[in-house]
Amino acid sequence: MSLHDDAVLVLKGYAPEGPEDAHGDQAELRQAYLDHLAHHDDGMWK
Repeated sequence: MSLHDDAVLVLKGYAPEGPEDAHGDQAELRQAYLDHLAHHDDGMWK
């Protein structure tokens, strides 16, 4: 498994919860990282 694949699996498995994410900030950031990794095979290095 590559570092890229591992990062995608970790991010997909992360479920933000609690009052600190009441506005979805963590969910939005998580999705931004997933989008970046989906479009860049070398996304872990940029």
